[in-house]
Amino acid sequence: MAVDHLADHQNIVRALLRAAQNLPAADLLPARTGRGTIRSDLLWLELSLDYEDFEFERMKPLIQSALVEPTGDALI
Repeated sequence: MAVDHLADHQNIVRALLRAAQNLPAADLLPARTGRGTIRSDLLWLELSLDYEDFEFERMKPLIQSALVEPTGDALI
């Protein structure tokens, strides 16, 4: 997978999550927790990057879709 060759995974994931938080849809879609919006879920995920047990492997499909494959925003 092309994502495996990215040098600084944490900064790339952080930038992607921050960009997604600023999209209008982030305030419109409900959070998976049932409280708030997707923006709150994205913020929680961004904060989790600072913990040692963060699993980058779980983020690879999202990064692959957003950065490597020609995919529409709706699918991401």
